[in-house]
Amino acid sequence: MLQPHGLQCYLAKDGKWAELDLSSSNDATSAAVTDSGTGRKRSTSFVIADMKVQTVRRIVIAQLPKDAPKGGWKGLDKVVRLNDFVQSGMYCNQKLPEKGTDFAAYPFAAKSGLEVAEKKIVALVRPGVQTPYDDVANQVDVQPEQRPAQLPFVLREISEEAAPPELR
Repeated sequence: MLQPHGLQCYLAKDGKWAELDLSSSNDATSAAVTDSGTGRKRSTSFVIADMKVQTVRRIVIAQLPKDAPKGGWKGLDKVVRLNDFVQSGMYCNQKLPEKGTDFAAYPFAAKSGLEVAEKKIVALVRPGVQTPYDDVANQVDVQPEQRPAQLPFVLREISEEAAPPELR
């Protein structure tokens, strides 16, 4: 069953995380997550509202410097301009590792035509599991283990009262 979540999104900028204004950290229609399977076949599915993904794309493109395709923003510029950025960002099914410390999902991990680091530029992070992005917050330093992600979508638990009746 889908569990509604709020959503916050951050952009790595000048060595710090900058929160993108989505006004959706407590909006139950922003994102959802569900688990399925058992043992080695256990997976998590992330669903992000298409309007939220489109808004993130628009904000990020507006904030990219004009020399983004040549500079340190090259990978992010390439990923957010992909024709299927919104579609890929809306839904991601991630097999959960049995061991490890990174339970984040990377919606572009299987995308052909991207370099290895570019495949992890976007991260989907759910609450309550260990990831390198547990401490991401506005104006907090980007830590070495949080790279190469430049754009984590962080799902936030919300109170049941905030969820619409059809999702309770």
